[in-house]
Formats: sequence, structure tokens, C-alpha cells
Amino acid sequence: MPERPQLAVIYRPLADLIPYARNARTHSPEQVAQIAASMEQFGWTNPILVDERGGVIAGHGRLQAAQALGMGQVPTIAVPGLTEAQRRALVLADNKLALNAGWDFGLLRDELAELDTGEFDMGVLGFSGEELEQIATWTPDGSTSSYDDGRANAIPAAPTRPVSGAGDVWLLGRHRLMCADCRDPAQAATLLSTRRINLAFTSPPYAEQREYDRASGFLPVKPIDYVDWFAPVAAIVATALEPDGSWFVNIKPPGAGLDTDLYVFDLVIAHVRKWGWHFATEFCWERNGVPKSVTQRFKNQFEPVYQFTRGRWKMRPDAVRHESDNVPRAGGKGVGDTSWATAQGNGGPIFGAARKRKRGTTELMSGVQGLNAAPGEYIGPGLAYPGNRLPTFTSSHEALGHAAAFPVGLPEFFIKAYTDEGDAVFDPFLGTGSTLIAAECTERDGYGMELSPAYVDVCVTRWQNFTGKQATLESDGRTFAEIALERSPGQIAA
Repeated sequence: MPERPQLAVIYRPLADLIPYARNARTHSPEQVAQIAASMEQFGWTNPILVDERGGVIAGHGRLQAAQALGMGQVPTIAVPGLTEAQRRALVLADNKLALNAGWDFGLLRDELAELDTGEFDMGVLGFSGEELEQIATWTPDGSTSSYDDGRANAIPAAPTRPVSGAGDVWLLGRHRLMCADCRDPAQAATLLSTRRINLAFTSPPYAEQREYDRASGFLPVKPIDYVDWFAPVAAIVATALEPDGSWFVNIKPPGAGLDTDLYVFDLVIAHVRKWGWHFATEFCWERNGVPKSVTQRFKNQFEPVYQFTRGRWKMRPDAVRHESDNVPRAGGKGVGDTSWATAQGNGGPIFGAARKRKRGTTELMSGVQGLNAAPGEYIGPGLAYPGNRLPTFTSSHEALGHAAAFPVGLPEFFIKAYTDEGDAVFDPFLGTGSTLIAAECTERDGYGMELSPAYVDVCVTRWQNFTGKQATLESDGRTFAEIALERSPGQIAA
């Protein structure tokens, strides 16, 4: 290793620093605001790295934050003696080496929980609200998703210069993805063609509650206008849905001031009383929520998922059974091949060693044949059906850069429980593509629409990273990588 002179911190006028024109690392306005908030909270803790001429090597985000704060001078460290190639390589290495680090999620969860004392805004740590939610719910035994190996839930960062454009239809193996407005029947017809869908699942925009990609042209919807705004989406799903299909909507009303907003309840009522749907049931998806100090409300620990249908719906409950030590099973002479005897357990009317609930005690009984048992009187190991309270699905989920990303395990549960292999699944607000990845994992055909070109790119890149395959543009068969070279040559696909 060559010997280099000692480094020294020197304060330089902001105007003397020269950003690297070919810096491949990008910072959104939200990220710059986070850096600025951190500077205000903790002071300047990390000098900008520069060359002898004042050219910035590392610290472009800090430079932009300093400009936003109106600073006159900033601390820098000059790194002399670099060749031109070394300087350019260090620009990349400084960013990439930091990204390669991982997290001990158990320690991270505990550290964040202990820091949440109200002393400062947790946003200055750089984690989004969604990330804080997922970290708070992390458990070492993993989620219930069959495909939660880290790859399925890994979400690439959204690009600043998208490859996709309005109207593009991408073919991702057996799936179709369109950069389009899901409220436009003509665009939905272009995506779906004559294909009927067996299940639709989505988490639509939360009115004015969250910040989405405004570059896409989407503007927050006022709660009072939400039902009318959503009506075309429900109509498109109703037209394309098979008679035994289901339509699942994940959305929760926010609370502010003295009231919780009612637009979500208006949406549920409109489905039934205005648009002719059946309100089948409601699920509770557990989310332990962002750590917070309690003021008027406790932290949010769940979100509802509403099921709507047009008639009697297909259901495959056996596909989502889970192992349990406490499965009720019938026993006794003549129990036969009943649902209590076989469906809840592994088959057969008898446990090897059943447990009988009696006067608050658990009594072991070997061989219960001959007993006149009532349903539910005995319990033992077997396969149990889930209820309508769903787990968090978040052990390895990283919601990076999108305000409403959800883990693959959530749509995967509904796809398994309400469709068969080869069926079609549709998500009109695809976001980061979790529903499409769930369709890939479960051998269903996925169809998705997303208004934001940047998040269409995220969906395509995410699917390519997960499958190792190449997406192609339907119009001419060129790959995503080929289109990227033409439309956005400076973008590096992650």
C-alpha cells in the first residue's frame, strides 16, 4: 500500500467545490432533505472528500444538503496523489462499498426501539416510515411466506431517469406489465386483451396520506373525492373478473386530529351499494408499526384487506394450512372420513397420543378409539386452517423508496387460497411489483399496471433479479437492457 500524506479537515467555501459531472449515485429531494435534517440534528460529522482542485469525490448528497441549508462553507478532506482513473474509481467504490454492508436486524430492531424516546424525530436516522415498520416486526424465525428467502422481497432503488415510458408493455416470462393508468378502460384492455382474471389484489393510493412519484403525473386524491376517483378501477376489475373470482383491496384510513377519516368506509359501502359487489369478508394483516411515543393514538399494528366478489367465489383453503400442535380432531368409534377427522389433521380419525381438554387441565390419552368424542374435544399436531388475522410476512422485507410497498407473502397468501395454478392475477396499482413476484412464485400468470415509469423499472428489474431472466418490450422484442442503452444510457441497472 503506497504511503500517503496525513489527511486534514479544511473548511472551504461551498462555491469552490465542483460536483463530479458523471457521478452515477443519485439523491432524490427526499433523501437530500433527510441528510439536511440529520445535519441540523447532529451537526456536520462527515467531511466531503475532494481532490486537489476541489472536485468532489465523495459527499455529493451532503453537498446538496449544505446548499439547501444555505451554508457558506463546509468541511472537506483533500485526497492528493490520485491518478485520474483512481479518482473516478474511488467515486464508485465509496458508494458501493457502503451499500455492500448488511444489518443485524435483531440488534437494529432493539436499538431503534430504545432510541424512540421522543428526544428527536426518528426520520433523521435515514429510515423511511415503512422501513421502521418492517424492522419493528422482524423476528428471527422468519415470515410465513414460502418464498421469503430475501430475493423475493429485495426491492431495487427507483431510478432518476426511467427506461420505461407511458404505454410500454413489458413481457416478463408468463407475466405482462404495462406503464399505464389503471383507471383507463382502453389501457386496461390493452394489457389484459381477452384474458379473464381470477383474482385482483392491490394496495391503492392512500388518498393524501402518502407521498408518491409526482413525476408520473399522479396527484394525491382528496378523501372527499376518493370514491368517485376509484370507481373506474372497480369497474375495470368487475368487467375482467371471472364469476368465481375475488377482488382484494388493502387500504386503511388515517387518523388526524380528533377524527379518523371515513373515505375507506365510504369505499367499502360504494362497492356494495353503488357498484353491485358482494362484501365477502375482511382480513386483518398484522403490522407492528413504527416505534413512536404515544400522544392521541397508539401506533398502528394492523391494516385491513377487504374481499369483494360478484357471486360465490373459488376458495382453496387446504393450500394455506399450516403446521400446528393444537389442531382439533374428532376421535372415537364410527368417526369416519369427516372434515373434523381428516381435514384438520394429517388424515385418519385417531391420534397416536391425543390430548383431552378437561376442567382446565390437559390429560394425555393413548388411542382414543372407542370414545364417543365431540368435535373439538381432542387436540394434537397436524395441519390447521388459518383465520382472518394474517401475520406480518416481514422477516426479510425491505421497503426501499416506495411509500406503500408490501411483502410478497401478503398477496401470496390470497393467491394460494383463492386461485389455482395457471390462473390470472391482476394488480392495478402494482407499485414495486410484490404481487407479480407472488404470481411468479406460485405459478400464476401476473398482470400489472403502474403509472410511474420509475416504478415500472423497479418491477422489471426486481423480476429480472429474482428470476435471472430478461424482460422484453412487447412491441419489438428488445430486452430491457437494450432499451436502457437507447433511452437512458447513463443508467446502470441494479
